[in-house]
Amino acid sequence: MPSASERQMIDALVEDLRPVRRVGALWTAAAALFGAWLLVVLWLDGAALASGVWRQTLATQPGFAVTGFGLLLMGVGGSAGALAARVPDRPVLEARALAAAWVGLAVAAGGGAVLAFSAGFDAGSPVAADGVCMRAALLYGSPPGAYLIVLLLRGWVARPARAAFACALGAVALGALIVHLGCPHTGARHWLLGHALAPVVAAALGTVPLAIVLRRAAR
Repeated sequence: MPSASERQMIDALVEDLRPVRRVGALWTAAAALFGAWLLVVLWLDGAALASGVWRQTLATQPGFAVTGFGLLLMGVGGSAGALAARVPDRPVLEARALAAAWVGLAVAAGGGAVLAFSAGFDAGSPVAADGVCMRAALLYGSPPGAYLIVLLLRGWVARPARAAFACALGAVALGALIVHLGCPHTGARHWLLGHALAPVVAAALGTVPLAIVLRRAAR
């Protein structure tokens, strides 16, 4: 049994400690994010997917599939990496998810660039449509991005820069995939500039400021 002086010392040591805040379950957060995203896809792109037009596009323009697959890897991988980053004991999952996001980036941006230049860079939709779709991708990526940021701030992030990159890339890739599935425009150049590069722009602009915020929150 501790003596009275020892109890007083223990009470003094713990007096200023803040209560521990429980981090929510990883799979619950992932199910909420991707479940809500799927509902939005069905709501916004359901008619386009049901029409079957995308099958003809897949058969005639491989760039559609290349960009879509890359965006899917970026969206799922980046978002899963951000979710894993807030849990201290999931470094392996975080690393694997981020690796998948990098593969998706290479497929969508690298493969899209090859297809765009090989098909004639100016072929396809009007250039003005590229900016419209990129803005839409950033807009649709904002809600999942806000959700991931809130979760990251409520957890404890050991690698803020990597988590910030995964968050920005993954969230906007999910938004870009919504745009991609329902986009009426075609052409490898448009899919590259209007769709595939939207997550890259978000990561380039958002990683540093978000990493600073996460680093301060983790102190």
